[in-house]
Amino acid sequence: MAGTMSWSSAILVQCMLESLIYGISLVLFIQSVGTLLQKRRRQERLNMPLIVTAPLLFFFATLHILGATWMRVYRAFIEYPDGPEAYLTLITTPDKTLGQAGQISAVALADYMTVYRCWAIWGRNWLVVTIPVLTLIATFVSSIVFVTVQHHIDVKTSIFNGTVTSWTEAWLASSLCTTGICTALIIYRLTRVRSGLRDSGVETSCARTGTLTSRVILIIIESSAIYSVNNLLYCVLYAVKQVPETWFSNMESTIASITFSLIIIRVDQAVASGIELVSTRSMRPTSLGRCTSNAPRSPQSADGIALDFKPDRFEVRDEA
Repeated sequence: MAGTMSWSSAILVQCMLESLIYGISLVLFIQSVGTLLQKRRRQERLNMPLIVTAPLLFFFATLHILGATWMRVYRAFIEYPDGPEAYLTLITTPDKTLGQAGQISAVALADYMTVYRCWAIWGRNWLVVTIPVLTLIATFVSSIVFVTVQHHIDVKTSIFNGTVTSWTEAWLASSLCTTGICTALIIYRLTRVRSGLRDSGVETSCARTGTLTSRVILIIIESSAIYSVNNLLYCVLYAVKQVPETWFSNMESTIASITFSLIIIRVDQAVASGIELVSTRSMRPTSLGRCTSNAPRSPQSADGIALDFKPDRFEVRDEA
């Protein structure tokens, strides 16, 4: 059986929670766009994947909160003749479908960017991201199927129906695997680069205490943890058929937007602190306290760890 909390109570709590974090995502989105535009004023190379993805994720979060939250609550409590509980237990409604479109699109895009980031940091090595690509495909397919299944069964069927549950859990598990594997690969790669710098003496002679690699690792861990914990709670509560699963289900798209914006903002702040790390292959110290590399890159090198994730050359500067 579903939990003892009524759907109307759960949805009202969800409405408050999602509205709160949507406000946070709005502020962070504006700040992230400002951060990206500042690069243009500084005549730096613009990162088109970030410029396109940040607005899209925020758009999907907006689509979700408009449909699955605000419109749904209004129709349930104001318009529906049989009362809010009857409306909120319907497995499909036009506003819920609109919200689901935003939800699955945000998750798919966030997972895609995670795979892209991993692929770029590993020197665009497709072999490394083989499993994440497969889990990404599984995420996309299962998300389409679970929404489609809901539209082909009786509208009064519970969302905890066995067929719906299996596809929803498959979708969540695939997304969690994609995020977890890619995050582990990125952290491993950055840790290897940092160790290489330390062993060669570059890190101690040319970089300040608290290198950009260390900061990026922490930023990625924190952002992935926020996103993954929300998905994990959603998956667990859904598996045990508890109504509060709706809180975490409906925060997915907004949290995806928040974590993506946080990465943009915090990495830029780390770079602005005086350390610039673009990519690494071979390094030589100069009398100006700078480490540069002009050596040609091997096709097999996998050394890109840039903010824009496009490997070219390595440069560590101490502006002090």
